[in-house]
Amino acid sequence: MSAAARPLGAELIERERLLDQLFAKGEITPERLTAETAAISDIQGRLRAVHLAAHLHTRVILTPEQVAQYDKLRGYTETGTSSHDHPGGHQH
Repeated sequence: MSAAARPLGAELIERERLLDQLFAKGEITPERLTAETAAISDIQGRLRAVHLAAHLHTRVILTPEQVAQYDKLRGYTETGTSSHDHPGGHQH
C-alpha cells in the first residue's frame, strides 16, 4: 500500500498547498475553486481506494485466526465498529 499511496499523498499535499496559496494571494476564482476542489476530491478518492484495496488483499492471504488478530490489532470491537472510517465496520 505504501508504494501506491505515497505518490498520491504527495500529490494531495501539493494540491492543498496550491489551493491555500491561491486564497492567500487573492488569486482564487469561483471556477478555479471548483477545479481545484474537484482535483483534490479525485485524489482523496484514489487514495481511499488504495487503502481499502490493501485491506482486501490482506484478508485474502490470512487465515481466519489471523483475520481475528488483525481485527483486534486494528482496534475493531466485538460489535463490529471501528475507530477507522471504513464502510461496513470491520468488513473490508
